[in-house]
Amino acid sequence: KEGSSQSTARAVNILTRTFLHNVYVLAPIPGFHVLWLRVITFMSRCLAVNAEVRESTLENLKNLFMVLQGDGLFQKISENAGQDVWDLTWNVIETQAPGVRSEIENSLVPVKPNET
Repeated sequence: KEGSSQSTARAVNILTRTFLHNVYVLAPIPGFHVLWLRVITFMSRCLAVNAEVRESTLENLKNLFMVLQGDGLFQKISENAGQDVWDLTWNVIETQAPGVRSEIENSLVPVKPNET
């Protein structure tokens, strides 16, 4: 079981790195939002495996969100898809892993100096 968990965590890490490495090439392609939602579905399901895999997956999700949000890709992807991919993404995540949204969104909000 532990080997399986390690394999899952490794798969999530590799998927995230590969996705981030290629996101600027893939994002303009029609149908990219479908690929994105499949990635998010897979990763959301991994959150339920165990604590170790959950922690690793959550950090990878945060990284994906930071890059896509920071570079305005959610907006570009939504325009290309004709759908609000941000909302679709949260629908997938909340279906697979209720309550995770706040953990991810909290990592996206920059901390103001007076809040530390």
